[in-house]
Amino acid sequence: MRRFYQKLSPTQFVVLSFVLVISIGVLLLTLPISNQQRIFTPLVDVVFTATSAVCVTGLVTLETGTYFSMFGQAVILVLIQIGGLGLMTFTTMMFVVLGRRISLRDRLLIAEQFNQNQLGGAIKLVLSIAGLTGLIELMGAILLSFRFIPLYGVGKGIWYSVFHSISAFCNAGFDLLGDGRFRSLIDFANDPIVSLTIASLIVLGGLGFTVLKDFNTKRSWKKLTLHSKVVLSATGILLVIGMLGFAVMEFNNPDTLGSLDWGGKILATIFQGVTPRTAGFATIDYGKVEPETALLTVILMFTGASPSSTGGGVKTTTMATVILMLWFMVRTGNEPTIFNRRISRESLDKAIMVVLIGMIIVMVSTTLVLMAEPFGFQQVAFEVVSAFGTVGLSTGITSSLTSFSKIVLIFTMFIGRVGGLSLALSLWRRYDAHNVQWPEEHVLIG
Repeated sequence: MRRFYQKLSPTQFVVLSFVLVISIGVLLLTLPISNQQRIFTPLVDVVFTATSAVCVTGLVTLETGTYFSMFGQAVILVLIQIGGLGLMTFTTMMFVVLGRRISLRDRLLIAEQFNQNQLGGAIKLVLSIAGLTGLIELMGAILLSFRFIPLYGVGKGIWYSVFHSISAFCNAGFDLLGDGRFRSLIDFANDPIVSLTIASLIVLGGLGFTVLKDFNTKRSWKKLTLHSKVVLSATGILLVIGMLGFAVMEFNNPDTLGSLDWGGKILATIFQGVTPRTAGFATIDYGKVEPETALLTVILMFTGASPSSTGGGVKTTTMATVILMLWFMVRTGNEPTIFNRRISRESLDKAIMVVLIGMIIVMVSTTLVLMAEPFGFQQVAFEVVSAFGTVGLSTGITSSLTSFSKIVLIFTMFIGRVGGLSLALSLWRRYDAHNVQWPEEHVLIG
């Protein structure tokens, strides 16, 4: 076993760690004790739930709050936390507690998990991430308890507060409030405590642990790394676009914003501007939004959160890099620069590959689901991109999908979480000992 572990590349280990955690989740959620009916849950639904939890997606075929028992909900919550932080984070924390030595290979795996280019400070990074995560989730739970304890009592209120705080920070989108109707947070659309607390947790979880640590350490815009500046700028722009777009497109829709008062409209606009960033919570019914709103949401979901965060998608820095590259090539023909720094050619090439692989995955998955389902293109495309971006927003068709479509979405969620490029490299990349370079020749483009 140890020899097999040593043969794995860091990328392969990250991929297999997700498979391992999902498998354990499937075994636990299959047990009758995991659901309130004390029956064996269909395997495809168990795999779907475990994958959605570990990949912090939030798409569900079984309503979490009414189908699963307290034990099952606890299993899902642990899967969400492990999926959000990564198995290597938990392993490192246990090694530190037990006083075990962290090997060079383990440090490589940590660096791979958090997209770090250097090994120095890897253990310190993990410990600071764990501490920061615990602090943010605790603060979120305390704020939510001011609403949930009066509504559900002390015991249930505390459990709901902890569950939704962790689910929000990990950008998972799982909730216990659907009451069997898959309603997410629709009943709290006018509630500022729930809406603003959940939205804040989503944003913090989607920024990425390295950005949070960088900002917490330096606390000055000028001192931040280029990565942190790009992440914060891109996140701010996307949030504004999401909020303004949703407000304009849905303002008069009686099934969404149109039925709310001004306070509710503002809260719902803020929340819906945030949630497509791989969260999955919703305070309106996405099955009733306008087509143009659905398209904007698909674009935001495809973009997703930021690198080394709890979210998925192609990532904010990837889209920012591609857009900057197009802008500079059209205007000047030079390589893109931002904040007085030039973006490396390696980053440009990687960004293009990530976007192209993501588009191919979405197109293939959408085609397969369309072949198996009676639903229209808008509903299916929305569901597939939600799975790929590990978002969890749905137009309401998830529970009605065939087993084949559920399996397609399972693979789509998995690829979206581990990264299409990472998965491809772990499966197919081989070292070329001869390093052969063939003669160059032009191909007509455009």
